[in-house]
Amino acid sequence: MTGAARGLGAAIAIALAERGVEPILLGRSAQSLAETADAVGRISNLSPRLIAADVAAWDQLEAALRGCIKDGERLWGVVNNAGIIDPIALVEECDPVAFARCISINLIGTFNVLRACLPLLAESGIIANMSSGAADAEHAGWSAYSASKAALERLSATLAAERPDLTVVAVRPGVTDTGMQQLIRDSSIDNAIKRLPREDLQPVNVPAREIARLFVETIAQPLDRSIEAKSINQYLQAK
Repeated sequence: MTGAARGLGAAIAIALAERGVEPILLGRSAQSLAETADAVGRISNLSPRLIAADVAAWDQLEAALRGCIKDGERLWGVVNNAGIIDPIALVEECDPVAFARCISINLIGTFNVLRACLPLLAESGIIANMSSGAADAEHAGWSAYSASKAALERLSATLAAERPDLTVVAVRPGVTDTGMQQLIRDSSIDNAIKRLPREDLQPVNVPAREIARLFVETIAQPLDRSIEAKSINQYLQAK
């Protein structure tokens, strides 16, 4: 899983370990993954494998993944969680380089991970791409983030149509108390999310546990594609 060093990614890795799934942790450096790896190791009594790579750098990512996965080994699934919200800026003031970097990580990085992992996925595997309600909302200052998440949902839907043997979902985990929320609060751009009281944000373990449950249950029985691009909360209510 990507973006495993902190926040929601770390919480999902821990939740998967609690359900008996051995997560392979991917982050920009092995050092950044150390705390998550320690937590997973205490739960699973294993030393989790670490992949140090930038998801936006295709050659680096492919080589690192190839060096981690053993010959003949298959992945049960992929959790695409790596992402950034910066730049938070009005379109007319946004730094083009920062805008492109956001798209590169959130969208192209997701594609790169999919492209590298698809040949390794087991039959009836699951792919969970972390999206956001921002995919169809107009929050001031979030042009790069919203555009990347809207495109990610179309990428997910297209892959689901191409690969009916897999379960592909774009998950909207809801407004969660992570470091990204602090960046939103520290920004100079006002919008509805920035004004939310911190006590109204859900703890990170709430979506993490449900995503882990979704992952494990899907391995046993593939999901109805109709939940694609819906939030975890909507899916749970529908069940």
